[in-house]
Amino acid sequence: MGTVKSWAALAAVTAVVSAVFVSLLPTGKMKNAFSALVGVILICALISPFMQDAKIDSDLFDDYSAALEEDGDRFRKKSEETAVIVAQKGYENAVRERLIQDGLKAESVNVVCDGDFRAVQVNLTFKKGIDEKKARHAVKEICENAEVNIKWVKENEE
Repeated sequence: MGTVKSWAALAAVTAVVSAVFVSLLPTGKMKNAFSALVGVILICALISPFMQDAKIDSDLFDDYSAALEEDGDRFRKKSEETAVIVAQKGYENAVRERLIQDGLKAESVNVVCDGDFRAVQVNLTFKKGIDEKKARHAVKEICENAEVNIKWVKENEE
């Protein structure tokens, strides 16, 4: 309510001051030009509170845009992380299946991917001695350039 009172007071003061200046001018072209100028000033005084609201709305839009951009960056990062995890799981399943085809059962298969979804490291754990060369060959068919690490777990370890 205080804003409406201030706006009404500003409009009233502007109208009174304008009327005083217009009445003091002699008649003629100068008075007409000045009257037009006073009309523009009065209109500006009347719409100025709405223009301030437009500025606030603009600030809100800028804040909202920044928030959307930040959310977009967070979403993009999370999507990339998820895509890497999906790639790793895909490689792990493919390696596990390839090992099974060669009669090799791995206790665990862990694949590490880079940001371009390429397998860079494959960690295998076997329970008992197997043909290591055969296991490395099976992995290299799926993950060509990956480093292969093989860990052995004894029968009684779990």
